[in-house]
Amino acid sequence: MKFMIVFFRKYKEIIMFGIFGILTTLINVISFYIFHFYINYLLSNAIAWLISILFAYITNRMYVFNSTVSGLKNIIKEFNLFLISRLLSGVLDMALMFIFIDFLHWDNFSSKVLVNIFVVITNYLFSKLLVFNLRGNDN
Repeated sequence: MKFMIVFFRKYKEIIMFGIFGILTTLINVISFYIFHFYINYLLSNAIAWLISILFAYITNRMYVFNSTVSGLKNIIKEFNLFLISRLLSGVLDMALMFIFIDFLHWDNFSSKVLVNIFVVITNYLFSKLLVFNLRGNDN
């Protein structure tokens, strides 16, 4: 039991990032499922993505990286960096899928699994080193 406590304390940030990443994925899928009954699937997907990004930002800010940034201006800046980083990782996702499938002729599923590993690592690094590394208050 003591080992588990030590392990959790040592890797808390990564563990919490993983837990909230899974919850973000569930929110994305459930949101898409609900909206697709009422509106076009592409619009449903876009709305589900936005909802999941908002959830991911809030949980990463509060529970994973414990952001201390305050003031509306700085919080908006932090959120914009988060959004831009997720857009960039989305471009990375699409580009790597294209390369692995169309150029390297790998199968779709293996490509998606490998690309998701790259995207998760990229999202974590963007969040840790760029987004939630801001300092300062906007009084």
